[in-house]
Amino acid sequence: MQAAREPLRTPVLFLLFNRPELTRRVFAAIRAARPARLFVAADGPRPEKPGEAALCAEARAILAQVDWDCQVQTLLRQENLGCKKAVAQAIDWFFAQVEEGIVLEDDCLPGPDFFPFCQELLERFRHDTRVMLVSGNNFQFGQGPQDHSYYFSRHPHVWGWATWRRAWALYDPDMAGWPKFRDEGRLFDLFGRRVSQAYWTRIMDETHDGRFSTWDYQWMLTCWAEGGLGLIPRENLVANLGFDPRATHTTAPTGYADLPAGGLDFPLDHPPFPIPDAAADRRTEFTRLLFAEVDWLPAATLDLIFSLRDQGRHDQALAALAELLEHFPGDLELTRTRGGLLVAAGRHMEAVGLFQELFAVHPDHPDILLNACDALRHAGHLDEALALCREIRGLAPHLTDLDRKEGQILDALGRTPAGNPR
Repeated sequence: MQAAREPLRTPVLFLLFNRPELTRRVFAAIRAARPARLFVAADGPRPEKPGEAALCAEARAILAQVDWDCQVQTLLRQENLGCKKAVAQAIDWFFAQVEEGIVLEDDCLPGPDFFPFCQELLERFRHDTRVMLVSGNNFQFGQGPQDHSYYFSRHPHVWGWATWRRAWALYDPDMAGWPKFRDEGRLFDLFGRRVSQAYWTRIMDETHDGRFSTWDYQWMLTCWAEGGLGLIPRENLVANLGFDPRATHTTAPTGYADLPAGGLDFPLDHPPFPIPDAAADRRTEFTRLLFAEVDWLPAATLDLIFSLRDQGRHDQALAALAELLEHFPGDLELTRTRGGLLVAAGRHMEAVGLFQELFAVHPDHPDILLNACDALRHAGHLDEALALCREIRGLAPHLTDLDRKEGQILDALGRTPAGNPR
């Protein structure tokens, strides 16, 4: 049964900028919900962008179409603050005047069930500080939990969302706690995967350092640092229409672009326990960490792996590399890296076996056997290492580094290159 379409009691904040055609579509959805209080905040045009002032004015003109019983308050800026300050300060302004409310950006088109969903859960969890937000988004692509109307999650999705003043009061736009959170490994504690840790570390580092200007990753960090939970609907309730070159960040389409808004049955069926659904969150992680789209992620993960190795955390480094190999099974260089980590961990003969197996698969890479020589030398198997070097010389006499590797072994044996005692 669908929710009755009575006027919405919950205040709504509508964030505008320079896309009047999208603004019209989202405003139409708000108009259908008929909120009793509507707050509208708009960033100002950028002087270096010809024609943007006219687009901003056209978007703001839509306010004249408010034709229901509604208290409208506006924050219409003449100067441009940018995505980070304009949105964060607008939400500050909103929650200075209301205890709870819904936040919609101009490219987030809600389906009709989004509003009663948020309203009911804002009321239900008003005083439950474990819950930090209500989201209109579901990125499970039909594979998520179906037992109840929503589930608890560690992921605070904000393409159409709602929260309380009590939660937003914890927001820190400067991310002062990020370095400590990062260095104590809290991302791994949250997600249990080094690939996820590498992904979020890079994004949070860039946001904290000002290389990436936004407002929402700071909110995400706030939720994580507070141990806060998000409420995720069983079906996606908001479509993001903003994947186009005019967007600030979502300039290229992804699997999330225009994900259609579905519906829910009312009254809502509430899950009995406020525990994050680990399987659903893991699925979200996998869909978000698509290596084909996030092409820097393997390098970021390797940086983390080498950092773990340098700290002497060899088992953790090997486990992180195993995660990476899940996505790139059989990759030559990653497998060689695993051999190097085994040597660093003192598992020399295991590394020798790995390098020998790898050479059997890649006989056109005799340099792999040099890695086996190193592992034998570190294990103290010097005669075997020397014999392997001489085998390599028969295969590839001009191989780079062969002379140096053989010299290291001979030095360890106390022999001259000619084989005579010193």
